Amino acid sequence: MSNNRTVGYISFDKPVNGLRPTKREIELSKFFAWQFVQIVKESKYKSLFAGHYAEESTVSEFVEEMVRAIETKRTFSFIHLDIDNFGRINLEKGFTIGDEILREIKNAIEDEIKNYGLYTRTGDEFMVLLWTKSKSDAMILVQKVIENIKEKYPFVSITGAVVKYPVDAVNLEEILNKAKMALVAGKKSGGGRIINI
Repeated sequence: MSNNRTVGYISFDKPVNGLRPTKREIELSKFFAWQFVQIVKESKYKSLFAGHYAEESTVSEFVEEMVRAIETKRTFSFIHLDIDNFGRINLEKGFTIGDEILREIKNAIEDEIKNYGLYTRTGDEFMVLLWTKSKSDAMILVQKVIENIKEKYPFVSITGAVVKYPVDAVNLEEILNKAKMALVAGKKSGGGRIINI
């Protein structure tokens, strides 16, 4: 695993000799798999296993990319999405359904951003950095993601905020604060809406 993404696996499903592996052999295989991932992370072939865009980033990678964009004055839209009442969904529908919903949102975001941005996730919140000069592109992306989820899970609603740099905010703190305030306002007014700062 690398950044919560499977980059490969070792399988003992069909051993040639017909014998099942011992616990020690499995532990050794896990260790070798871990070593392989560490080597790949440092190699020039890293991009073959973990492309930078249209893949989930760690929160720190995501924030670093935002900081770089601000330092170079590169225009972008910041999108913050939060699933409404996700805890209740987990309790009423089960954690398996909750996991499915998170996976579907992840897939929908990846389908929409392609090479035009990156995203990260913390719990049931998703943050997207979209390289676009038009704020309407970000709004369209959010609408498509929400419609995709609503079609499969009619009981799910998502509250979101869209902030454009540098029009709506001029630094990282301001971008994050405005998005958070918009989310709180959206939740207080019943959720299920996108607040365009």
